[in-house]
Formats: sequence, C-alpha cells, structure tokens
Amino acid sequence: MYSARGIAPLTQASGGLADLFRPTKATLGIVAAFLAVCLAIAIFGDPDCLTYGGRCAFEADRYGHTLAEMLYRHGQFVSLSEPSHPYVVHPPLHALIMTATFYMAGGETYIPILVLHILLNVVTGFLVRAIVLQIAGRCGDVAMVLYLLNPNVLAHANLVGTDTLPALFIAGASLALLRYLDRRSLATALVCGVLIGVGTMIRPIATTLIVALPFAFPLATVIRGGWSSLFDSVKAGLVAFIAAMVIVAPWMIHMNNQGYAYSVSNPGHFRLLLLDSLPYLTPAGPRKAVMSAKIDYMVAEQARMVSTVPGWDEMGEGERTRILTASTLDHFLSFPFEPDIFAKALVYSWGRFLLSSGSGYINARLGISELPEDRGALFYAVYGLTHLITFSMRILGVLGLVWLVRRRAFPELMIVVVPIALVLLTTFMVGRPRYTAAVEAELAVLAALGLFWLVDRYRRRKTARLPAN
Repeated sequence: MYSARGIAPLTQASGGLADLFRPTKATLGIVAAFLAVCLAIAIFGDPDCLTYGGRCAFEADRYGHTLAEMLYRHGQFVSLSEPSHPYVVHPPLHALIMTATFYMAGGETYIPILVLHILLNVVTGFLVRAIVLQIAGRCGDVAMVLYLLNPNVLAHANLVGTDTLPALFIAGASLALLRYLDRRSLATALVCGVLIGVGTMIRPIATTLIVALPFAFPLATVIRGGWSSLFDSVKAGLVAFIAAMVIVAPWMIHMNNQGYAYSVSNPGHFRLLLLDSLPYLTPAGPRKAVMSAKIDYMVAEQARMVSTVPGWDEMGEGERTRILTASTLDHFLSFPFEPDIFAKALVYSWGRFLLSSGSGYINARLGISELPEDRGALFYAVYGLTHLITFSMRILGVLGLVWLVRRRAFPELMIVVVPIALVLLTTFMVGRPRYTAAVEAELAVLAALGLFWLVDRYRRRKTARLPAN
C-alpha cells in the first residue's frame, strides 16, 4: 500500500530490542566478511601498526598513547612531555583501557586493543542495523554492510586511535532516543545519557551532544506526538543530561583543579583547531601546508610570550595555555572577514569531512607510501576504490534525507542528522575523515534509507508495468 505521493509507508519496528538485534544468516555473513577483511589487514598490513612503540600506532592516538605508556611503565597518571604534572591532555578512558591491554600483551603488541576496537565496531554495526529497522522496518543488514565495509571505518578500526569508538556510543544514544519516542521510558533516557557520557570520556568530539540532550528529548517528542507529553520528555532530557554529566564531572573537576577550568577537553585543543584553520583563512588559502603554518606560528608566538609576558617561565601550564589560546584567538579574529575566502575555506573543510574516504589512513595501515615519487598502481587503486564507495554512499545519503522529509519522519530525521551536524560544526575549518568516523554510523543509516527508497521505487514501477489479470 502506498500513499498518494507514491511513497512506501514508514513501517517502524514494533517488537522489543531482541527483535532489533536478532541476527539473520546474512547478518552473520556480514560480520564474518568484516572480520576476514580485518584479519587480512593484520596479516598483510604494516607490522609497525601492531608492534608496541611503533610510530604508526603513536600517530594514530598520541594523546591516549602517552598516558598509557606512563601508566604502564611508571604507574603515574602524568603526561610523557610533562612528567611532573598530572595528565590533563585528553579524557583518559581509552588510555586506561589501552594500559590494561599493555599488561595483557606484556607491552609487546597492540593486537589486544585492536581486537577490542574491531569487536566494538561489530557492536556499532548491530546498532546501525537496529536503527534502520526501528525507522524503516527493513534494510537493517544493508545498513550494517554500509557501515562495517566503509573504507573510513575499516581504516580506523584497524588503528589504535579512538576515531571510530564514539560512533558506537553516539549510535547507541540515537537508538535509545528513537526507542524513547515509542516507550516513553526514563530508563531509556538514562541509557542515552550514559552512552553519551562514556563516549565523551573516550573522545571529546561527543561533548556538544551532552548539551543537546535536554533539548533533543522534548523536541523529538513534540514533533512526534504533540505537546501532551512535553513535561515527561523534558524530565527525560534532564535525566539523560544529568547521567552524562555525572560521568564526565570527575574529569572536569580534575581539569579545574589543574587550572584549566571545568572543561572536558584541554583548551589547548581549541588553540590547535584555530591554528589548523589559519592557513585556510588567508589569501594564500590551503596552498601552504597546515603543519608548516602551524609550527611557524607556534614558534613565533612562544618567543613573543617569553619576551613580553612577565613571569612566563614561572607560570603553571594551565595559565600559559589560557594565555596562548587567547592570543591565538585574537590573531585569528584579526583577519578581515572576506566572504569569498571564508566560503572557500568552509567548502574545502566540509568537503573533506563529508567526501574524504580515509584512503590516507588505509595507506598508512597497509604501509603504502603516499610520497609523490613512490605512488604506484596500488596507491591509486586504493584511492579510486575508496572514493568511489564514499561518493556513492553520500549520494545515497542525500536520497535518504529526501525520503525522511517526504515521509515527514522529522523526529527520526533530527535524531540521525543532528549528531552529524554538531560534529561537523565542531571541526569548523579542519574537516578530516578521522572526525567523520565518529558519525559514520549515522551516515550509513542515511545511505541505507536512500538505497531502500531507490529499490522500493524500482519494484513499484516494475509492478505497475505488469498486465492486470
């Protein structure tokens, strides 16, 4: 049965969570294929990414790796670069997990942490499958394929970095919010908040979602069912928000005690974000290498602080970081606003966020050189295939957006799109596929819904051509 617009009905899952997560033979086949690809990457990829102390692993997660190394070697919660000061660089949950795997492996290999990453991504695949089943009642396995065999996911799942891990918690929170719309359960809201809180302690890219929780529940509920449930949904949003804050509060208190205010992420990261953005907001544009521009500015700024700020060397790290961040922000705002340059920078950054395939990370994992003089057939094959997959998924994702709008499934649209938008805005002018990894689950959901709509339209037109009996 179809509506007057010729759009298939929105058939939401009516069963419990067990129905959403019950695997089919196809589901198990998808998991087996994902595990087989990961095994092949482990066997044929760069061994430096598996060996403890290898540069490949350090580059993938330098923040957590330094803390894990200090905990494992010296039993101290301090930074490698500042061993006399408590660690304040990054939320520490992943580093603590990594430390445990170091003890398991005797400090010789990253295999345990990589196995954990791969298994957690399988769980994310099941969550993506459940979200699509909850929204459309079908195509769950398709969504799982689009997530697990996404080149950006495959690349980061096989590196020790945290880039794909927030996807699990964001997808789980999205599913919890979808379930709340049908069940109106405070326990579901509690789970949603806990997941966002834990995800933030893994990687602070999810921090903005904590702020969104008190608004997401009432807004989605009012759009779905009107104003009658507003009070209950406000209460649910506050429960989710408080649950998330309870999880991140100890870390925020620790940061404040070290002079960094009540923050989840070190303010120095905001400074680095500004520094990464500077080359894109100058007339030279991105032609000057980001790293070169950043290092040149940091060296000059540090020298200026030493010579102009009284008592600079005696200041605490937190105070110096605040001064440097304020100075960098002033420099950033000193540029005249030129709409054409700003627009180009925004298009370049958001284009990288949405369209980059993660081929660079795959090459790094496989040990394929990206130097221009070393590029061979394998480099271009990886580049071409991964970008073809990514472009195809984004086109399907746009169709998925259109399908949700035409179905007037606005609560579902909000729950899927808002995490993507918030993470995208958080990256500002430095969109990269490693940031996209946090919301690849939601992007896979949109792509699966777009494919569902295409197949549905094809079947309907084919049926319409059949002669009547």
